[in-house]
Amino acid sequence: AGVSTQGTGSVMKGKDLKVEEMLKRSFAEYEEQVKSRDHKRTRKELEKKFSKMKPVSCELCHNIEQFYLDGIIMIDLETEFKNTILDTAKVNKSLHPGRVIIVSTPKFPFHLACLLPPKQNAKTKEM
Repeated sequence: AGVSTQGTGSVMKGKDLKVEEMLKRSFAEYEEQVKSRDHKRTRKELEKKFSKMKPVSCELCHNIEQFYLDGIIMIDLETEFKNTILDTAKVNKSLHPGRVIIVSTPKFPFHLACLLPPKQNAKTKEM
């Protein structure tokens, strides 16, 4: 049973590797393989547990996945709507620093707020 040096020779041609570096790489690759096996095992265990779980029921909706997808769409549309409103010239003229506005949310209705100027960073000051 002879030891083949063809594989090592081709590796050595590409780079001038030291024995220590090759050992480090070998141990690192082994650790990654072990982690990969552990990860696969954990994933399979979790998949088994998940398959045994009963589906989540929601009194407000019958399809919880669609409920969350609709929620994501609603948040995206709300963000787009706010950005569109803030981009209009009339709103931009009204929202200048020093102006006092009333901010109203369901949790905190009718709170006063003062608009502050944007913070200038070092690049802005240099210009």
